[in-house]
Amino acid sequence: MELSDNKNMMIKTMKICILLSVFVLFSCKSVRNEKPREEPANTNFEVIIEQNDKKINESNGFYTIEDQKFNILVRNAGDKTINIFAYHNEEMFRKYTYPVECKKTVMFHPGTALIDNADKDKEITLALNREMQYNVIPPEKRTDNNSTSLIKIKNIANTDNKYNGSLYLTFLVDFNNDNIIDKNEVKNISLKINKSSSGILFKDKVYVSSIGNWIKDLEYPVYSNEFSYVKITNEKEKQKFLQSFGQNNFTNPYSKINRIDILDYTKYNMYIIFSPVTKDIELSGNPYHYSGENKLIFETRTNREANRGVYVYYREYRVEKNTDIFEMWVNDRGRLRKINKFDLS
Repeated sequence: MELSDNKNMMIKTMKICILLSVFVLFSCKSVRNEKPREEPANTNFEVIIEQNDKKINESNGFYTIEDQKFNILVRNAGDKTINIFAYHNEEMFRKYTYPVECKKTVMFHPGTALIDNADKDKEITLALNREMQYNVIPPEKRTDNNSTSLIKIKNIANTDNKYNGSLYLTFLVDFNNDNIIDKNEVKNISLKINKSSSGILFKDKVYVSSIGNWIKDLEYPVYSNEFSYVKITNEKEKQKFLQSFGQNNFTNPYSKINRIDILDYTKYNMYIIFSPVTKDIELSGNPYHYSGENKLIFETRTNREANRGVYVYYREYRVEKNTDIFEMWVNDRGRLRKINKFDLS
């Protein structure tokens, strides 16, 4: 009986050893067959800044350029897409160590790309200042010649108004298309732009939605012969405004809604801009500001419709409190000037 037990134990042990051998054999084979991550093939990707057909040299860590169109030249990118993340400070230069997966960054996170429509000269707008939003420049949006890709920048979309003189660019060329940023696939450069009144990089108009209407009930003495505006930031100021300017003067004739009365002033501020008492002057269309500037500009025009008698024309502009950064200006038939504020206190 004891011999039989020993024999059975030997057989079990042999089976276990055979199974372990098979497992080790397949495991080793699996490791040998596992495809290693392909390293980027190119290690000489280079960025050059050019303006007015002249190469700009780096000095003290910055490329200093004028407030005019400029070119970005990327050498040895091949036919790969060039990705550019533009920011208003150098925080992102130090935020990551490489390699890192794109999805673990706020710079080149998947699904957050912006592709500008290049014009006939293949000039594009460079967008900046938002995390999880980067510029994508495929070959069809640039000019490629031999080993150099030419990216023409016609202007800069400073959407959040954070540009303060320096621009920090991070370039990614994902040579092995694995959505992992390797150390030799990324480069940082810093620009200083001498912003000027005659410059063009920040001169794109950004329009703001507003609603306008004519006021014919001028019994209220607050209406004047000058352009003016009122800013309402809370319920108390709203009540004061309606008492001073007329409770029934601000119901939109198309929607039958008084937006000034129903606005949630815990989240928004309301601006109401008035023309002088007039027979023909109107605040024309939606106001605008130039990218990177705080002046919200209202245009004027002569009333093109039938004579409305004496009236005041107004436009109302609603803004979230945390983005309320603008001054009120009017372009009165070519004369640009700041609008006077009416004090509700």
